[in-house]
Amino acid sequence: LGADAYLPKPVEVDLLAGTLRSLVRRLKTPDHEATAPPADRWHMDSDGWCLVSPKGAAIPLTKTERRLVARLLESPGRLVRREHLIEALTTNVFEFDPHRLDALIHRVRRKAEHCGAPLPLSLVHGEGYVFKE
Repeated sequence: LGADAYLPKPVEVDLLAGTLRSLVRRLKTPDHEATAPPADRWHMDSDGWCLVSPKGAAIPLTKTERRLVARLLESPGRLVRREHLIEALTTNVFEFDPHRLDALIHRVRRKAEHCGAPLPLSLVHGEGYVFKE
């Protein structure tokens, strides 16, 4: 969405600290808090790089995992077909190895378990996945 500040190297520590305080203050505006998802649900954090559990545990995601999780969260409680998940991950669905999707799901589940919150994701054999709230 753009840059918030430009800090040339070597950066002065006071300038860096002031810039970060300003950024935090801006991000805590009432408009931002009003659009925050409910804390008792699985959701992406404000910048979209972490999946947040209902207990508040943040699970860092890679770029590919981020696209996968975002697609699953778009349809909570509904089946998301494997084809739709693959479309979210690549521009060439015909060259995408479907086993790669299974590996991604496994990796995200494992990350969630390490944070102490099992991912409420169910496999519908041969069809796709359901993210249960």
